[in-house]
Amino acid sequence: MKIKEKRIDDDDKNLHNGHRKRAREILSKTSIENLPPHNVLELMLFNVIPRGDVNPLAHRLINEFGGFSEVLNASVEELRAIRGVGPRTADYLSTFVEFMQFYFFDKLKERPQIRNTSEAIAFLGELFKSLTKEHIYVICLDSSKRIKHVQCIADGDSVSINIRVKDIVKIAEKQKSGDVILAHNHPEAKCLPSPADDRLTKAVITSFSLHKIKLLDHFIFGIDGVFSYRDAGVLETYYTQAQKFVHGESTPNALKGAGGEIKVLPKFDVIAGAKNANSKPNE
Repeated sequence: MKIKEKRIDDDDKNLHNGHRKRAREILSKTSIENLPPHNVLELMLFNVIPRGDVNPLAHRLINEFGGFSEVLNASVEELRAIRGVGPRTADYLSTFVEFMQFYFFDKLKERPQIRNTSEAIAFLGELFKSLTKEHIYVICLDSSKRIKHVQCIADGDSVSINIRVKDIVKIAEKQKSGDVILAHNHPEAKCLPSPADDRLTKAVITSFSLHKIKLLDHFIFGIDGVFSYRDAGVLETYYTQAQKFVHGESTPNALKGAGGEIKVLPKFDVIAGAKNANSKPNE
């Protein structure tokens, strides 16, 4: 009797199929937010790379770009430069955010306006609701202050988060938006800004000033409420410092922290009664 020899690549195929099945079973038993970033990216890659082990590629992408969000924010050219990424995979990953953006606005049916602090926090509160990890969002507005684009540019644990200012500028320029709002959360801490939050805000304002883009506000959602850089009176000081730097009147080291009273808005589920709830972010 002739016995069919089992090829080595048949074993590899069965091994990979078994791994994919286990990965999907894990997802069915838990929330996607509880999975490590490389596992989430791996599940996405299953859809565009039907066979083979994509776990090393998921790790390689995240190591190269610095995080899950950064991978999805990368351009086709940047993705194609990574070993193992072909044209289909690059197109899939680089357009994924746009598909999610389409879903997001289709679900809203009408793009909301953000004309004041109250409207901003009401909208942003929905983005941060139930998030257990730190996320930072860029919200681009059109000339009527309607939301044009919302994008999470970075996420991580509650202690640290990696952000590249050039990514924020790139998003605003791609959307042709002259007005931008930043927002992030402190899932396990108060909403008062850290020194890193201050540095980010200053850096964004300075870069935006060079590109004729306006940062309307930077909100921080914490366990005790919401912090607004604009309502705290800090944003205007940062802009004055940035303008001096742009016009060559100071150096980057001169962009130091601003003093003044720190105002914390009430928790966003009762923000309608906040003292500064009706202040306009573009004044």
